[in-house]
Amino acid sequence: NIFTLFPWQEDFIKPLARFILQQDELASAVVLLPNARPARYLQREFAAIAQEQGLKALVLPRLMTVQELFELLGAGLELPADVSEAPKQAELLDRVALLHEAVRENTPELQYSVQNGKPNTPDICPEIQIIGQECPKTTPKAKSEENAGARFKNPLALPVNSPEHFLPWGLRLANLLEDFLNAELLPVNYQHLEGVTGEFAALLLSRLGHIQQSYLRLLQEHNLLTPALTAFNVARAARIAQPENSAGNFPFLHGKHFIMA
Repeated sequence: NIFTLFPWQEDFIKPLARFILQQDELASAVVLLPNARPARYLQREFAAIAQEQGLKALVLPRLMTVQELFELLGAGLELPADVSEAPKQAELLDRVALLHEAVRENTPELQYSVQNGKPNTPDICPEIQIIGQECPKTTPKAKSEENAGARFKNPLALPVNSPEHFLPWGLRLANLLEDFLNAELLPVNYQHLEGVTGEFAALLLSRLGHIQQSYLRLLQEHNLLTPALTAFNVARAARIAQPENSAGNFPFLHGKHFIMA
């Protein structure tokens, strides 16, 4: 059977462990799990079954998360000619820092200096609070991308120069770009969303395609990968492989059969 369903009234780990142990060639089996927690519970259940049956040892499959599988397959891909060391996985805060730099590259009209949560530029306009603009009698409306910053009055809504204030934006942006890569999609610049979401969010979305291009370039310059970028590269390599040898680029897959839980 391609699919095996367990009654929802039962503890999922117990029937799953027994189902796994009933399979043939467990030594070459790989059980794919969504995260590391089920693996710990499965190992406990395997130990309980062995004790129950009076067994001193069990032949068990390899337990892996989906992310671990992609990282393993990605490590086997051929490196570009100009790269001598295998890329490392970027931690979340490292990704946020690179995204902060990418956003700054693509929103020059919003940059300002912050000291103790307030603008510290002496010639800044108190109404608009954007560097390099004269104070008008009334707050102007943005008519083009060049003066888009004029619509923002609160400097805390413009965290492009403050890593601390950018952090919540960066976390959401990092997750959004991971979702795009997991779906094997590249974002574009999404325009005219001012009435749908907040103004700063709408501005970021209007530059999203360019922001991701800068972000991917920065990751490459620092020889870093993200989980979704690793999966994206693996999927691309699998499509390039010959159909009759779909595992050709991935030696780990040879002779393996998978159980997805």
